[in-house]
Amino acid sequence: MADLGKPQPGLVVASHGRHCLVETPQGERRICRSRGKKSETVVGDRVQWSASEDEGVIAKVEPRRNLFYRQDEIRTKSFAANLDQCWC
Repeated sequence: MADLGKPQPGLVVASHGRHCLVETPQGERRICRSRGKKSETVVGDRVQWSASEDEGVIAKVEPRRNLFYRQDEIRTKSFAANLDQCWC
């Protein structure tokens, strides 16, 4: 288990609202939440996160190489980042 409060790297492998699933370099997966009311993390983001008693907290989203999003007349929705390949 990670040290309480110590920032560590991770990769977002799933995202659901303010919560996401972060995978550590060792392969451990942990549910994390973003700070604040709105989540800016998407699948593929490399993040720095800190462990807490019950779930982790995203401290920082690292710069993205690229970002996939969809847009309509009302809003823009980001859904994936740092992609290496895409098949359409």
